[in-house]
Amino acid sequence: MCKISRRKRHTGLKIVFWIILLLFIEVGMWIYFSFYLPHPEITLPDLIGKPIKQDMKTLKKLKLNNVIVENEPSLNQPKGTVIYSDPEADTPIMSNTPVKLEISSGNVAKMANYKGQEISDVIFDLTKNIGMKKEQITVKKISGSSKSINTVIRQSTLTTNFDYSSQKIVFYISDGKKKVKISNYVNQNFSNVQSHLIENGISDNQLSITYRESNTIAIGNIIKNDNVNHSIVPGSSSKINFVISSGSAVKTKAMPSVIGMSKGDAQKALEAIGFSANNISFGGVLDTTVESQSIDANTLIIPNKTFVSLNMTAPVSHEKAIDQIDVTTLQGLELTQTTDQLQQLGIDYKVEDETTTDDQEDNKVKNATVNADTVNIVVYQYVAPAPEKTPTQSSSTTQNSSSSSTSSSSSSSSNTKK
Repeated sequence: MCKISRRKRHTGLKIVFWIILLLFIEVGMWIYFSFYLPHPEITLPDLIGKPIKQDMKTLKKLKLNNVIVENEPSLNQPKGTVIYSDPEADTPIMSNTPVKLEISSGNVAKMANYKGQEISDVIFDLTKNIGMKKEQITVKKISGSSKSINTVIRQSTLTTNFDYSSQKIVFYISDGKKKVKISNYVNQNFSNVQSHLIENGISDNQLSITYRESNTIAIGNIIKNDNVNHSIVPGSSSKINFVISSGSAVKTKAMPSVIGMSKGDAQKALEAIGFSANNISFGGVLDTTVESQSIDANTLIIPNKTFVSLNMTAPVSHEKAIDQIDVTTLQGLELTQTTDQLQQLGIDYKVEDETTTDDQEDNKVKNATVNADTVNIVVYQYVAPAPEKTPTQSSSTTQNSSSSSTSSSSSSSSNTKK
């Protein structure tokens, strides 16, 4: 029994040995034929736009059997035709080189998942490679994502029966604004906290402010805020509520706006919150209304220790008279009209004459200019032109002159002779 058992065991070991040896030989041959045995070089033909069955026959004739086929949607090529090959046509390859072919599955196919891809690459693939129209694609930006800017976060559909020729799709991409973690800002100056949050993308509209009197928290500092340790998306509807100290209940008040009030009403409004009359000063024309105040409205102040200056409006009636007239409008007026107008306004003036031969311009203002508080007026004065001499008068005058000269000469000659 022992001898038989040993023989069986020995025979079993031999069988296992030969099986392992055969497997080793097969693997070695596969490696040799795949990687070491020289393969003939083949030029890959143009397969694009042809039916896959036809292309497979072509590849088989060329003894290119390592072919990978994938289906992709396409509006540019009929269903069942090749839309892409890798390597491209006319590329020299070996007979064992893998050839990848993408064939058109038509306009209805599964929508690919573009999550994590750059939106520009996605749009290029859908419009250029597949043939969708840009009007079918909508892009919306979302804040608070850890994804890089313009990266797809999600899309509106991943349906297996998406009609690329007519259906629309929405891609939600990151705008690059990350969520902002809110800390406990108690006793910190609100202006500093506000600046910090805005620098990180939080808008003013997301900050809600309430003032409360406090004897322990300094004026302008934060008493409390909500959303502590929570993250807020910049630009979203989420708000951060702050309660800010307005200081002691006895000492601080919010400065009111008194713009547009009369002197008396403005003074009453300020005295009502604790201002002393001695701490209020007025400038300008006192019987008008307040035009500006030295302390902005809603500024927290201590009224009995604060000085405020109110500037009153200066109406036209209180302006300099000379500033109320446009001297260019005086040009062409009669001098009397001009002087009457200036006298009514109490404006001093000086008049200078300038001659003119145009009787239509006589006594009219040529121009007027302002010199300090005086208006200088230049007025035309008509001067008749000298009469022109006629040819007859000129000849007669010459003859008379000649006769006189002759007579004078004779007389002179006569006197000489004597």
